[in-house]
Amino acid sequence: MAGYYIGSNGGYGFVYNGSAYTTISDPSAVSDLTVATGISGQNVIGYYLGSENQACGFLYNSTTQTFEDIEEPLGSQTGNVLLEGIDGNNVVGYITTGSNNISAFLTTLSHKVIRQ
Repeated sequence: MAGYYIGSNGGYGFVYNGSAYTTISDPSAVSDLTVATGISGQNVIGYYLGSENQACGFLYNSTTQTFEDIEEPLGSQTGNVLLEGIDGNNVVGYITTGSNNISAFLTTLSHKVIRQ
């Protein structure tokens, strides 16, 4: 199970494996805001608040404990990217823009961006 909670110092994602909780906090998040929204195998997806106060999609590998960004399929990154579900290699989410347009999308893990 994946989810998030609000603590005294911000919002954090978590993973529950049936016996223990693990807190996850994306290192790129500002204001300590990481939201985990889905899990499939060792892959956890969600979003974090980035440096420009925009939501950015992430993939967290619970085995290697590494984070990677996931772009929306067109790669425009012109708004908030919120990932909501994962099933195997498929990821669903939506993007919002400053003009309050919302577009849903289906993408795959091949759209991840390795952080440098």
